Amino acid sequence: MADPLFRQAVTNLMDEVTPTLQPVPGIDLDEYKKTLIERFSNPKIRDQLPRLCLNGSAKIPKFVLGSLRDKLQLGGAIDYLSLTIAAWCHYLNGYDDQNRPIPIDDPLADSLTQQARSGKTDPRPLLSLFEIFGDLVQSPRFVETVADKLRSLHEFGVQRTLVRSSQAQ
Repeated sequence: MADPLFRQAVTNLMDEVTPTLQPVPGIDLDEYKKTLIERFSNPKIRDQLPRLCLNGSAKIPKFVLGSLRDKLQLGGAIDYLSLTIAAWCHYLNGYDDQNRPIPIDDPLADSLTQQARSGKTDPRPLLSLFEIFGDLVQSPRFVETVADKLRSLHEFGVQRTLVRSSQAQ
């Protein structure tokens, strides 16, 4: 979160999800989101990628896919939700942008990495895992948006993909 591109991407993701949320009495959602960004940006926290991605096969359906389904139903933007899925798929290939190995800690790691690697820049093998994504693979809009983000991650890397995503706003 020390990187302005990542901080902006997280902010954009929160803004993309906000229309799907029910109001909470007494909570100013914009202020709450600012508080979260400040908390996530605290250098003392220094959360690391392996912990964030730990057991992603349970976290993605629980924390991302509900909002994604709502946005698809509403016809709203899904750019940053799709980027989240594409980034997870990219991560599941097991290597960072400098081609260093990344450990995958997930009960479904073998299946996930096999599907992610078999598709390379095509997310459909991973998105076809019904136990995680249900029928979302049937949504051409979702699949194409994730595929576009995944191709960008493979071709340009994370930093340049974030720049390209912010410029598309």
